[in-house]
Amino acid sequence: MRPDDEPAFLQLLGAVYGETYAHRGLYDAGAYAAWVARPDVVAFGDFADDETLYSHTALLFKDPRREYAESGLSMRDPSKRGASRMPDEALWPLLAAALGPEVAWLHQNTSTAHLLAQRYARRHLAARPAGLIVRFTVGERLRGAAESPAEMHALAMSSRLTEARRAVRLPSHPWAPWLAERLALLGREVDVVSTSWADHTPAVETFEENVSLSLRRRVVRAAGDRLDGVSRFRTELVHLPLDARAAGFSALCDAGFVPVGVRAHARRPDEVVFQALDLKGDASLLGAVRGARCLGDDAEGLVASWVARCERAL
Repeated sequence: MRPDDEPAFLQLLGAVYGETYAHRGLYDAGAYAAWVARPDVVAFGDFADDETLYSHTALLFKDPRREYAESGLSMRDPSKRGASRMPDEALWPLLAAALGPEVAWLHQNTSTAHLLAQRYARRHLAARPAGLIVRFTVGERLRGAAESPAEMHALAMSSRLTEARRAVRLPSHPWAPWLAERLALLGREVDVVSTSWADHTPAVETFEENVSLSLRRRVVRAAGDRLDGVSRFRTELVHLPLDARAAGFSALCDAGFVPVGVRAHARRPDEVVFQALDLKGDASLLGAVRGARCLGDDAEGLVASWVARCERAL
C-alpha cells in the first residue's frame, strides 16, 4: 500500500466498520497516507478487478530491537467474496519476506467477534492463543457479522517464526497452571518454582500508549514510576518479565491486576501480561467474557479456564 491508496482504504474501512472503527484518527484526511508512509509500517492490500480494495493487512514494527512485530488492521470487504486476486495461502510468504529473518514472533490482537480474522491467523500464520484483553474496544460494529456486541474482547494470538523451544521459570501461584498452558502452546517448557514475594509495589515504565483504544502498556522495571490505580486509560496492561522481576507477581495481583496472558520474546525474558480489572465490583465482567466467540478448542479453553480461575479468586 502507498499513501495515494488512502481513498481505497477509507472505502474498505467504511464497508467493514462503517464509522465505528476504534482507531478514529484513520478517518481523518491524510491520516492513513501518513501512517502507511512510516518506516515502521508495512501494509498490503488486495484490489478487486474494479480497482476497489478487497482486503488489507499490515505489519507494525513496534519493537526497536525487531525481535517481534505485530499484525494489525486486517480486514476484508464482506461484499466482495470471490473477487480477490491473491489467495490467502499466497499472502503469508509476502508477509514473511517483509518481516525479515530477525523477527522471531508475530503478535496480534484479534476481536472475539471477528471470526474470519481468527480463522486466517490460525490457518495461515500458525497463530496460537496467548491470552485475551478484556473489553478491548467499545462501540465497534462489524458489518455482516452475526453478532457485534457493544464491547469486544481481543484474543491475543502469537506466531512463532524462527525461535527454538526454550525453558521458562514461572512463579508458583494459583494462576500458574493457566499461564503454563499458554506458554506450552507457544513452545515453552515450563518450570514452576517457589519464590519469595516482593513486599512492595513494582516500578513500571510505559512502552506503548494507544489513545484511540484508551490502552496503555507498561512493563515492570528494576526502577521506574510507582504503580498506582489512577489512570486516564480505560485499558491498563502491565507486562511482568519472567526473570528476577517475577517476584512481583503477588504484588501485582494485590494491586488489582489480573493475569490475562503471556507474551513470548526471543532474546529478552518472556512476560506475563496483567490487566487492571475489578472482578468484585464489576458484576457483568465475567459473564461478558464467558460469551466471547473464539475458534478452536485451545482458544475456547483459554477463555473458559480464565473465567473459572477468576471465579475461584472471588
